[in-house]
Amino acid sequence: MDKREIAANLILRAVKSYVNAQNDMDYIQAILLAGSSVGITEPLLKEQQTKTATEKSTDVIMKMRASDIFWEGNKLVINQKTKNLSRREREDISKSTRIFDRGIYNALKHTGIPQQDLSPSDDVIIEADFQSEAEEIIYDAVHDFNSLKFDENFQYHQLPEDIIILLNCSDPMGIIPEPVAKQRTHS
Repeated sequence: MDKREIAANLILRAVKSYVNAQNDMDYIQAILLAGSSVGITEPLLKEQQTKTATEKSTDVIMKMRASDIFWEGNKLVINQKTKNLSRREREDISKSTRIFDRGIYNALKHTGIPQQDLSPSDDVIIEADFQSEAEEIIYDAVHDFNSLKFDENFQYHQLPEDIIILLNCSDPMGIIPEPVAKQRTHS
């Protein structure tokens, strides 16, 4: 079985778990399923030299930190690229964004952190807003899957219809408010 098909199915199951959630365990299941999908797609995106959702977040943070941002009266002013970030600063931002984006997912999969001398028995309690963590990682999983470039070995159109509908939906959770402005008819 093609792992890309597995990744797509994991996203669908994560969304179903999220939508039908009745408690934190359902959100935790959604996190683990979506995170597993990301685990499949991220290396493929890197191989294709395509940015992952986490890398795009990192880019935004770097742009913000390299800019001068301030209020002038009631107007927000952003002067981009006014500061140069050192290589070390860029690496730290990249590392901390990755840790933050996947922190809860990784914490759910493991106990203990040997590099930080944290024993497994001291790492059994986890506190988080599991619903919002599920939302974030599901969006990342959908983004990353949709960013993949497919070859002749994978037939995207042969995925089950409900997966194709989900992956082509700009708002898989159905939570983005509808626009109030009239839709353009001419550009």
